[in-house]
Amino acid sequence: MTTGSITLHNGAVPLMWQARPGGDGLRPFVGTVLASLPHNERHPWVVWAMASDDNDFWDCFGGDYHTEYEAAQKAFADRRVPN
Repeated sequence: MTTGSITLHNGAVPLMWQARPGGDGLRPFVGTVLASLPHNERHPWVVWAMASDDNDFWDCFGGDYHTEYEAAQKAFADRRVPN
């Protein structure tokens, strides 16, 4: 699941992610990320869908914002695509 490192274009800090090949009308790489928003006191944890052209730099969209880390972990687990 989480190997190496990725960069989110929006500046959030990725904590755990799942990425897979895209294609068939999708960008070359797609996935899900649980990220930290260190400057957002109201919702410091977010789970996004993400997409990339190079598997290094990712665009994020469709977020679930959370006040509790445990709730964000559950949201991440619910969004994961089985391997």
